[in-house]
Amino acid sequence: MSNNTISAQRLRLKLDLSGAAGGKVQGTQADPVLWQGFDAVLEIASFLGAEVQDISNLAAVYLELKPDVASAALVTKTLLAAQLGTDLDLASWNDQTKQHARFELSGAELNQTIADPTAGLQLYCIVYAVTKDSPSKNVAIGWFKATLKSFGAQIAGTPPDPVPLAVTAAQVAAALDAKLLLPPGVTSLRFNLDGTFDLLEIS
Repeated sequence: MSNNTISAQRLRLKLDLSGAAGGKVQGTQADPVLWQGFDAVLEIASFLGAEVQDISNLAAVYLELKPDVASAALVTKTLLAAQLGTDLDLASWNDQTKQHARFELSGAELNQTIADPTAGLQLYCIVYAVTKDSPSKNVAIGWFKATLKSFGAQIAGTPPDPVPLAVTAAQVAAALDAKLLLPPGVTSLRFNLDGTFDLLEIS
């Protein structure tokens, strides 16, 4: 009897900038397949060759899902430093217990229009970051190709508009400065699209 609990689709991808190839799914070495209107989780690790990269200097990591290289993103996701897995090592990547970045994609976000149901919607996906340096630096993490397919179920409603690239380098720097001055009971920051950020209290 299996002990695996059914949950959102989970795909783990090793992104390696030492070569020209895009990331592949851990275990199968195939391009990821996502399903129209259904939740998915993408777990990402940054490698350089066989070495796991140290990401402790990253302030934020971004994911974009685009129909091609030149087009605007259909889906954008952002993770801030506190949400990243800086303790990843090769053993924990191989045993699938940890990752650098875990992006959760909702069914609504993946309920994109598919013109050709047989071929599916081809997606060009990029992952990049901004560092904590002053001035901050933009860093490429890697890319991969994915296919969004449908098996006929339409359950998730209209996809939301993609969020514009969430934060600028200046906003990250301001947030890092504020983080040093957080009052008691406040443990994190939430960015707003107007460039401000809120202090979040954890009860």
